[in-house]
Amino acid sequence: MVAYYAHSHGSGHLNTAKLFCENIYGDSIIITSKETDAENIPIIKINDEDTTVEEYKPALQNLPFYAHYLPKGNNKITLRTKQILDIIVEHNINLAFIDVSVETAIVFRISSIPYAYHLLPGNRSDLPHQIAFQAAEFLYVFLPSEMTMAVPQELKTKTFFLGFHSKYKYTGNYCLVEEKPTLKDKKILILTGTGGTKINRHLIDEIVKKVPDCRITIAGEINGNVENSSSVEFLGFVKNIEVHLKANDIILSSCGLNLTSEILAVKNKFIAVPEDRPYNEQEELCKALVANNLGVRFDEGNIVNCFTHFLELEPPKNLEKWFFKKSNVANFIEKIKSYEN
Repeated sequence: MVAYYAHSHGSGHLNTAKLFCENIYGDSIIITSKETDAENIPIIKINDEDTTVEEYKPALQNLPFYAHYLPKGNNKITLRTKQILDIIVEHNINLAFIDVSVETAIVFRISSIPYAYHLLPGNRSDLPHQIAFQAAEFLYVFLPSEMTMAVPQELKTKTFFLGFHSKYKYTGNYCLVEEKPTLKDKKILILTGTGGTKINRHLIDEIVKKVPDCRITIAGEINGNVENSSSVEFLGFVKNIEVHLKANDIILSSCGLNLTSEILAVKNKFIAVPEDRPYNEQEELCKALVANNLGVRFDEGNIVNCFTHFLELEPPKNLEKWFFKKSNVANFIEKIKSYEN
């Protein structure tokens, strides 16, 4: 049996875990502290590892070089560790997938369970990550091999590139490439993920001012109140963005890996707003998107030029090949099977 640990912050980790169980390796369970309404997938809830401000500071004292943070005297964390150990024994776990937590990887490894680590974009050259990568049996990333620039050179030989994954089926519903682009009457969709965003009321007002003939729809979390008007519709959080992606001409969005994959499955390019995230995760992914003609980096100082560049941008052909397919990951599945008792 394989255990897939899904970190609770953001939605991408649990979405990836569901994909793993449903499409890659059925003989597996998900371990997470995140609330979910998933059906027909074996999910075991454990305590979260979050701490208060008062609890966090002692967690950094006398910190071993292999960890980012280790709480002290925290009964919740003690119980969480016991929960993981009980799951290992009860379900006869042979291999763990860590998505993501250096400290959780340690718990599995000192319990004699080998692990694979989900390698995300970003600068993870710190010592705890390097040790976790070195100790992993192998690494995996839900990016196509064409985007290896998002992975450090020394880790590429140990990494399985599985392609973009999305809960939305790849449609080939491409944004048009316009040789003489015009912004008049274009429909713009602005998306944000969870975890905070640079996209705020001021930025929305600037976009409205620069492209007054466009219709703007906003979905997600926004800093500041946004009122509906003749040119702006604010939807708030939307669970299913597929219909909105299909209905709009220009997509401007945060570029977390999960949201990026969903956008590219329905469209073939977007204007990327890299949010401030640990390890420059979205910044590095944005660079890879731009380098592969899948995205334009948003420039608040040149909004019109940015939108025009987007309309002119010609993305790669046969983008469908850049997405996850079970038939393309046979070596990955065989690697997992090799750990069965």
